[in-house]
Amino acid sequence: MKKDKQKLITLGVTIAIILIFWSTQIDLPEDGPPAFGPPFLAEDENQLSLFVVGDSDFEMEMLREEGVHYSSASIQKVGSLEDAQLDYPVLEIESAPAYLVFNTRELEYKTYDADDLIRYLKKSKEKQ
Repeated sequence: MKKDKQKLITLGVTIAIILIFWSTQIDLPEDGPPAFGPPFLAEDENQLSLFVVGDSDFEMEMLREEGVHYSSASIQKVGSLEDAQLDYPVLEIESAPAYLVFNTRELEYKTYDADDLIRYLKKSKEKQ
């Protein structure tokens, strides 16, 4: 009876490890599913999806004031670098503040400078 219990525990741990490994894979072929999912990805091509770490004062209004307008936009914030690294290790955030821009499929741009983010968004908006 004790051996049966050990076998069940071993099987459960093995299945859990396989599920964790399987769910964290992000190296997918280009025609496969997106590398990131909600809450990161933009919902459509004309939408901006931002992930901001360590800059609680950053608001979408700041972009509008700089002349960067989007018909719809979403922003998600994490207050500290430690929380972002712990909760989202796949994003490989090295310091804070950090600004990440997502399109409908992947991480499009990452910077650690708000002015650099604004310059990038202005250029990408001009291309549209």
